[in-house]
Amino acid sequence: MSPNEFKGYDKPHFDSRVKNVLQIDNIFRILARGATVLTVSVILALVFSAVTRAATTNDLFLVPMVTLTSKGAAVLQPQTGDGYGALNGENNRLKAVNSSQKSEYIGGGTYIVPKYDAFAKGSASMTVKLEQEMVKNVDWVDIQVRNNLAGSIDQLAGTTKTIFTFTADVTSKDYRNGELEYRWDFENDSEVDSYFSKVKSISHVYPLPGDYQVKLEVLDKKGQVSWALKSIHIAANDAPMANFIVNKNTAPKNSIFRFDTSYSSDNQYSKANLAYRFDWNGDGKFDTNFQNKTIWSHLFRDEGNYQVIMEVRDPEGLTAKAALTVNVLDDIAPEARLSVEKIGEFRYKFDGSQSSDDYTPIRSLKFRWDFNYSGPDDIVFDSNWSFSSKYNGFYRLGGTKTVRLQVMDEQGFISETFAQIEVAWPENYLNMAVEVLGA
Repeated sequence: MSPNEFKGYDKPHFDSRVKNVLQIDNIFRILARGATVLTVSVILALVFSAVTRAATTNDLFLVPMVTLTSKGAAVLQPQTGDGYGALNGENNRLKAVNSSQKSEYIGGGTYIVPKYDAFAKGSASMTVKLEQEMVKNVDWVDIQVRNNLAGSIDQLAGTTKTIFTFTADVTSKDYRNGELEYRWDFENDSEVDSYFSKVKSISHVYPLPGDYQVKLEVLDKKGQVSWALKSIHIAANDAPMANFIVNKNTAPKNSIFRFDTSYSSDNQYSKANLAYRFDWNGDGKFDTNFQNKTIWSHLFRDEGNYQVIMEVRDPEGLTAKAALTVNVLDDIAPEARLSVEKIGEFRYKFDGSQSSDDYTPIRSLKFRWDFNYSGPDDIVFDSNWSFSSKYNGFYRLGGTKTVRLQVMDEQGFISETFAQIEVAWPENYLNMAVEVLGA
């Protein structure tokens, strides 16, 4: 008998109805002893009830495996399986037993209820010790870990709300993908937390802070098992730290203030996981919903002092607040100033750079020009709004010219100014006029 013979695994074909198979075996024993028709009816009813109950349960945890340990104890391990296979076959070295039977193998022993036996009431409080002997059956075993924290640098750390996903990373020359099965112990406390199955990934949340080791076992068809460990750190969550800035503390009404919340932080979560909301006037009622964006804008239409309150929230619902005050002042239109300089026989330089505003810097003022303004009904400008405060140009015709300049500040207030110049007629136009008059 080979060293692993008592670690052989039986994977019955009966899926989630395996316990019913064992129950049916007991039924036939009763029938063999001459049970009455009434007894048979009652037992069949119980079997039907058990089948119905098993069929409504998640099959992932119900498909069983029977293990014969080196001490002779049969352990039912629900798992995904693929066929009745070697039950009582191949030299009769595997055998299914129920909780009332003794193993026929060396050392005796009884059925051991697994930690999560879906067929047994109260089994969740019982444990199954993992085998201490491990036989290398693959070339490489590792655990890939990722968590659901956006932007998380350390995938091996989280909080009591973090969802960790563990994936078996296995390399083997002897076994193809799908021929190996996997079992997990999230705390490496020798109490299994899942059953052997062909599912390579599993998720888990650690409810308490601390340092843990997750253990993966890889099982082959011969009953040999390899394993790997990975350390996980779980921190106690605390509230984030709230900080934000504004691009200006004082501005006229109708100004847009821009707030930056990216100065907030958290010891457990990256900034990408934080959400923010604002109370623009400090009345205790938040004017926005929580959002993950960090740049916020708000326009204050009325003058006054406003206490702006920002609240930051982490994914676990812990919050913190910060506040600052902005001053919104009454505004007047900018002061428009215009100068005109002759720089050639017919060329002129128009300059509005001496215009000013109490709050808007000159580089942020906008200008537009009409170089031949003819009166209130003239609504056509020679330029669009732009930040250019200077123009050079020339006139083709002489005469009295009125130049109109409008200046607009950041709040949309507009003022205007005018300049009047006399432009001499070009000489060729004068000669043409003399000829026309002489005629």
